[in-house]
Amino acid sequence: WSSDVCSSDLSPPPPSGSGGGRSGAPPAPPGPGSNGGGWHGDDGLSLTPSQNRAANEFLERARRAEPAITRSVQQIAGNIEGSDLVGLEYRLKTDDSFKRKLATAIEDNPDMPVTELLADMKDSVRYTMQVDTEKYTSGVHDAIQALQSNGYDCVKFKNTWDSSGYQGINSMWRDPATGHVFE
Repeated sequence: WSSDVCSSDLSPPPPSGSGGGRSGAPPAPPGPGSNGGGWHGDDGLSLTPSQNRAANEFLERARRAEPAITRSVQQIAGNIEGSDLVGLEYRLKTDDSFKRKLATAIEDNPDMPVTELLADMKDSVRYTMQVDTEKYTSGVHDAIQALQSNGYDCVKFKNTWDSSGYQGINSMWRDPATGHVFE
């Protein structure tokens, strides 16, 4: 694998029991729904009808891309000794969670076009692969190599083991068949 495509900072995880991966919490219940073609969340956030349509179109593309990406990621994880996909039931971000994230991005960047904000939404399809501590570094290398061998382009790669909050390797990849970016 090429270190200029993805970072080579693969420091092993801290001792067992330190966590990593998704919280395992179930997805948030749906918000109050839509009104007049727009979307209104229970936290005061909203999308206009055109923003909501753009979000729905993006989510539909994610749903169409997901099955093939899932098969590929399952095969990759299955071929890496000591690895396991966890939280597969959360591989698709819920509509309300996605729209809440988009509405927040719009609120924070009101002059940015919605298309640009949507292009930065990289977790509509997402996976968590855990690797045994003893095999962690080689497992991450193997996963990177397998993703690249399957034509996936590394979009972002971040090692967050030394930070508070999410601890692990967080990476985003572009699916060669659809162009959809997944985490």
